[in-house]
Amino acid sequence: MQLNRFPAAAGRGLVGIVEDELRRELVDLIVHLGAEHVHHGHGIDQQYLYWLSEGRRYEPDVVILGYFVPDFHRVTLSVREFPKPHFAVAEQGLRLLGSPVPTPEQYMESCVGECQSRSRILDLLAASRRKMGFPESESAFRNKAALTRAILAAWKESSAAVGAELCLVVIPHARYREYPDHERIEAVLRDIAKESDIRFLNLTEALQSCEESGVDAYQDDNGHWSAAGHAFAAQQITALLHSIHVVQSQ
Repeated sequence: MQLNRFPAAAGRGLVGIVEDELRRELVDLIVHLGAEHVHHGHGIDQQYLYWLSEGRRYEPDVVILGYFVPDFHRVTLSVREFPKPHFAVAEQGLRLLGSPVPTPEQYMESCVGECQSRSRILDLLAASRRKMGFPESESAFRNKAALTRAILAAWKESSAAVGAELCLVVIPHARYREYPDHERIEAVLRDIAKESDIRFLNLTEALQSCEESGVDAYQDDNGHWSAAGHAFAAQQITALLHSIHVVQSQ
């Protein structure tokens, strides 16, 4: 059985956590399944592009997409530290913008050193407004939902074309539902999964219950999963794969 895994950045290894300890549970799962491709994403737009250029050529049986809730807001960005390719919704599905991407040197020359962090600053300002309780405009939220829907529907179609089952795994923010619009974003993703017949696993309540029982699922200093968080997520994903008969019970 072949598996592609496209985790969100929240699930990647970071300084201060031993790599073997950090991802032992997930690596054990991946090795057991015979996974041939693992890619850390920078948002679902770039994850999807990487799937198109690399992941699908492996013709996997299963694709696990880790969707970090704040990625809902990042999907419309054209720059994050540096320019990135991104999509817009078009009549025929998706329209790719910002490609080819300039090299960092070309970008820095064109900006004269001033706009490297422009979009990043705007992103942080928008995040600060959400944290302070300022509501996002309804039209902006709907635009992000529409783009997310289009990307996931296209990914589902592309996965099915190579015989792969797409699984959407929602990774909550470390603040859980204190993060503005968290629950609303969860609902959007749940609806999209239902509409597009995508396997769906929401880790929000499971991870929150895990922490309430005394287990630190996140690192305190950066909001990424701890080793315990990875282990718990691996157990939940294994249960999902059992439920669709991808993994045989031992």
